[in-house]
Amino acid sequence: MRTLHIRMETVKVLAYSSREEGLSLELSWNDGSSRKTSYLAKVRDARLAAEEVIMKVSLAEKGFNPGMLLEFENESELKHRLGHFFTELLAKTLRVKNARLAEGYLSLVRDIMHTRVIFD
Repeated sequence: MRTLHIRMETVKVLAYSSREEGLSLELSWNDGSSRKTSYLAKVRDARLAAEEVIMKVSLAEKGFNPGMLLEFENESELKHRLGHFFTELLAKTLRVKNARLAEGYLSLVRDIMHTRVIFD
């Protein structure tokens, strides 16, 4: 069985709903060609959210390349950086949840919408 090496490129927020406490995320990676997928996430735990991203990419990749063994580049560092990304997102969503003034609320939501992690 052949091994396919996957390199994550970016994870970014496409949309945020404070009512549903959900995020639409775009995942970009490279397996020899650039790939993208998006999904709705409810982030409650940063570590679990990082694992979910890896699982979503794996599932999408298996659709593109069935029967291949998948291996992520620097998987431990990838999990660490994704965990940090989701910890930052959790803090930002908590600030939105606790925002009392409408004026500051919009800037906090925009801050969430500009959150991304880029892997080198």
